[in-house]
Parts: sequence; structure tokens; C-alpha cells
Amino acid sequence: MTRNRPAIARVLLVAWACLIAGLLATPAAFAQPNPRPVPQRDWVPGRLIVRVRAAELIPMMEQEIAQMGLHVIARSITGERLTLGVPIGAEQELRQILKRAPWARWVIQDFASPGGTFTPPPSEMPAPTGGTPHPHNLWFLENTGQTITAQDGLTLTGTPGVDINILQAWERSQGDPGVLVAVLDSGIDFLHPEFQGRIYAHDYTNLCQSQAYPNCPLVVPIAGWCLPSPGIVGGATDNFGHGTQVASVLAASADNGSPTVFDDKQFAGVDPGCTLVSFRVSFANNYSFGEYLGAVDEILNNPVFADVRVINISHGGFTCPVSEEEDVYAAFEELGSIMSWLYVRGVFIVTISGNGGLNNLCPNNWGSVVMVGATNNQDGLMTNGSLGSGTSPNLDFVAPGWGMYVAQWDDQCDLGLQFTNGTSLAAPVVSGIASLLFARADVLGITLTPAMIYECLRQGAVPLGSAPYPNSEYGWGRVNAYESLMKLEELYYTCAADVTHGNTPGAFGYGVPDGDVDPDDYNYFLAQWTANNVLVADIASSCSSCGQPGCSTPDGSVTYADLFAYGCLYSAGCP
Repeated sequence: MTRNRPAIARVLLVAWACLIAGLLATPAAFAQPNPRPVPQRDWVPGRLIVRVRAAELIPMMEQEIAQMGLHVIARSITGERLTLGVPIGAEQELRQILKRAPWARWVIQDFASPGGTFTPPPSEMPAPTGGTPHPHNLWFLENTGQTITAQDGLTLTGTPGVDINILQAWERSQGDPGVLVAVLDSGIDFLHPEFQGRIYAHDYTNLCQSQAYPNCPLVVPIAGWCLPSPGIVGGATDNFGHGTQVASVLAASADNGSPTVFDDKQFAGVDPGCTLVSFRVSFANNYSFGEYLGAVDEILNNPVFADVRVINISHGGFTCPVSEEEDVYAAFEELGSIMSWLYVRGVFIVTISGNGGLNNLCPNNWGSVVMVGATNNQDGLMTNGSLGSGTSPNLDFVAPGWGMYVAQWDDQCDLGLQFTNGTSLAAPVVSGIASLLFARADVLGITLTPAMIYECLRQGAVPLGSAPYPNSEYGWGRVNAYESLMKLEELYYTCAADVTHGNTPGAFGYGVPDGDVDPDDYNYFLAQWTANNVLVADIASSCSSCGQPGCSTPDGSVTYADLFAYGCLYSAGCP
């Protein structure tokens, strides 16, 4: 291999020189589109992705690419994959040249697909409606029958209770900063007040470009959207607005962590306590496969992202490869392998069914990810013109995604909030519930896996549409944060003596297990036993010595056997 390397390099350089000569001699030679593999893709001009066969061949790849004068736009964390900048129009010819290199495992032209719909500035939107009887507009958190006029102009009066039951959920968990949630999107507005103190110190982006915001004179001029914010390593602040909206549904801050009060803007996300990690994978609202692949690779292999527990990808997916696209197929296999390893590591990955009818795209239909559709405030599917919330036999759940009150990235121009629609906003609802489950599990000492989270969501969901479930329109149904948290405790928590966080009636945590057994638990149980509270104190039928079968068999009444049985549990503590 070493003996032949100079000769091989010369061949590549000669081929490259001939290609450049052709470009200079006939500048219009590449004006016509080159034949593409089937199916047609939205190829990113001027960008190739190359993958080395083995780590020991990385120096050869780097040297030969440098000799060819190609610009390296991005390098994977392991160095085994490069994104190259190449002359526009020469992508396919240069791809064939690089494929002949002995170090090349696969070479593809980067491709993209559209992201979420960009919403117009708030001045063009309907004013937020107070609705009755409750003043806030976050119906997906608490639906009391508010009347909402959404982005599409449709006005609907909500069905009370058609929400994710977040207020009860917050009585058990309001999230934890130790739970990191990665948002793969257009970035997050680091300066938005809803995210202050909530952004992880490291982020990810390879896309640096200036972009002026239309119709909005910024108070503080910004030259480009790749400038690092104070305390943030990198530049993955928002460059389009979509990511900020998604992040706000997932994790906008609430007022002082109170479980029943929204902040002065009547605004909060599903998990107001987690830490957000920004991964910017889109440019001008197009999601690049190379950025997508690079982002999940970073989460898997970069130690600074080792604590990421949830990944939200509000992107409809890419056209799945077919056998005729050998290298594209290999690239998708690599993406699939990375996402499978993330799943094995314990990362819960959430994506969307899209807003365009049937979704048969990748990786959204893969088993390592959870696909989410969108509903309105009456439990109907979100509509989007003649289409709407995407359907699929692989659809897992639905969540609110219509008439969503979200944060805007142009906070200097208004209050930073507006209404919008889309499955892009349903996925972060599920991601937020998943991060709450992780936070609650940490308190209780439960090691959660993605399969366990899925089971909590499944058993906590409200079935919608026609049986059998899951169906292709609603999956297992609308997610319910509170019921999912209760299923976590019911299915996976084994410390029966842990019954309360404190012993003050009406206080936060009263009657909620806290992962520890202490005198508060005994006093709480004694109070419930004295009050003849069957729901709490009925735990035994007969129990005169610890370990008898009757000590763990409720009989519908509260007797001294229950008090004795709890004494046994209390003495044993948590397993």
C-alpha cells in the first residue's frame, strides 16, 4: 500500500488537474444538471462528503485532499469523515475521481430537504387572544376551553382537558438542569429571556453565514449568526427562527419554578428545568444530510456531549436511499448505525411525521427514533391546507401542534411570542415529557432506557382514532405528561415505603415520593391511615409479622394490618 501511494496520488492529481482545466476552458460545461441517482435529491451545490475506509488511512486521505487544494468545511469528531467545498458544477465528476482513491469508503454529494415553515414577523400575525375562562394561551399545557386563532387563520374553541396535563405533572417533576436535551434545528436564540441560564456551554455548527432578518430593524446590529454568545463555545445561535420556536415549546422558563403559575408573559415550556444544547444543522431552512450526520456523530463520540439524554429533531426527514444509490445507501447505513448506538447508550430520539401527508422518509420511520404527529385543541389532527399532520404505519404518538404560542428569535422587535402550527412543535412536547421522565427517574434512583420511556408514554397516552392501536394517524394517541410520570413510578419504582417529599398538607411534594425513606414518610402514612384514606393506606389484608402474603395484598379497607405492614416497609427502607 505504501509503495503504491505516490502513484495513486499522482493519478488523482492528474484527474483533478484535467477537471480544473475543463472548467477553465469551458465554463458552461457544467451548466446542465448531471444525471442523478434515483430518486432525485436536493443536492447541495459545492459540497461533497467523503468517508475513509479505516482510521489508519486518515493521513493518506488528508494529504491527498490537501494536495488537490480542496477546502475542508467540516471534519467529524473521529476524523474519518470530511465535508469538502468543491467548485460548483464539478461535484459529480470530482466525486467519481475521489471514489477511485484506495482510502475512500464512500463519497456523496451533500443533499438537503426543507425544514419547518418559517413564520412571518409577529406584526403580520393575529394578536394573541386571551380566551375564556383562563387568560393564558398555552392550551397545550392547560386547555380550559380557550379560543385560539392560529397562524392559518382558523379559530377554534378548545375542548377542556385536551392537553398534556402539565400542571399535575409539575407536581412530580419540573425538570433538572442535569438533564441535557439536544435540539437539532436552525439554532436557538441564546439572548431570548426564556432561555437565560438554560443553554449548555457547548454547541455545534459548521454553517457560518450572514443573514439579515427581514422587516425588522434590530436594536443591536448583528453581522452574522455564527458569533459566539457570552459563555457559549461555538456559534449555534438561531439563523432562521424555527429552532427557537421548537426550543420554547420544549423548555421555556416558567416563573420561579412554581408548579401552577406561568410567568408574567403567561409562557412556559413543557420542561422548564432541563438544559438545552443547540445543534445548528440547517441553513436557510434546508436541513443538510452532512450536518445532520455530523451532529448525531458528535453526540455519540464527543465527550462534551456525553450527558445528552434526549434529542429533538423537528425535521420531516430525507428521501430513503434505494439500492441504485450505493454510496448514499452506505451513508444512510452510517447514520442508522450512529442512531442505533445512541439508542443503546440510552438516548431518547424524537422526530416528526411532517406536515405533508404520508411520511415514508428516513430516519423518521426507523425503530431507533420516535415519530410524532400533531393535533389541535379539540383532539383533531392538525390541518395544513389540503394536507396536515403526517401519517405513517410507524407513527408512535401525537401531541399538540396547532395554534402553539411560541418564542420568536427576533425578541428585540416585539414581546418575542407568537402563534404557529406544525408537527415541528409537537415533537418538542414529547421531548419535554421525556426529559421530565429522566429528571424524575434520577430522583427515584431509576436508570431509564429509551424502551422504558416509550412504555411510560404508551401507557400514559390517550387513545385517539380507530382501534387497533397504534394506528397510522394518531399512533398510540395523545401524550399525557402526568400519566406518563405516574406510569414511571407504577412500573419501575420499587420503594413502597417512600410515599412523600414532605409532611405539610398542601405544600409542594406532599404525597409525592422523593427517592428517600425518612420520618416524613411514616408521619404522612400515619395521617392517611388515621383519615381512613383507602387510596393510600390500604396496603394489606392481614399482617401480623413481616413477610406474610397478606402484608402486600390490599383488601379495600384500612385496618391495623395496614399500619403494621407499612412499619415493615419503613424498617426495610428502599431496596
